[in-house]
Amino acid sequence: MSTRKTMPTTYSELVKFLDGRESRTLCNNTVAVNRLADHGHVAIRLHGHTICEVYPDGLMISDAGYVTTTTYDRLKRFVAPLGAAVHRRHGQGYVTLRSGAQFPITWVGVAVC
Repeated sequence: MSTRKTMPTTYSELVKFLDGRESRTLCNNTVAVNRLADHGHVAIRLHGHTICEVYPDGLMISDAGYVTTTTYDRLKRFVAPLGAAVHRRHGQGYVTLRSGAQFPITWVGVAVC
């Protein structure tokens, strides 16, 4: 099992990490699910809830209604390689893109720029 420090976060890292498997544990209760054949992405599930869908050209993120430290730790790891950041303010999650644009997190797409 990967440690928190070495958790794969990019599309190519996740595909290599899955190595054809249906799913594989990334860290504690965080699982990468292979959806390449039917949907063209790798889903990241935390406690059974999809919080991220990683595509070759970007990703979609959601806190799945759980504004927790663990959820935001995982989301931060996946948006960081794209130059974006996530944070919480007054119980609401936000993503800030490289351009400085800020959006509330429900299902937000973050493209590679």
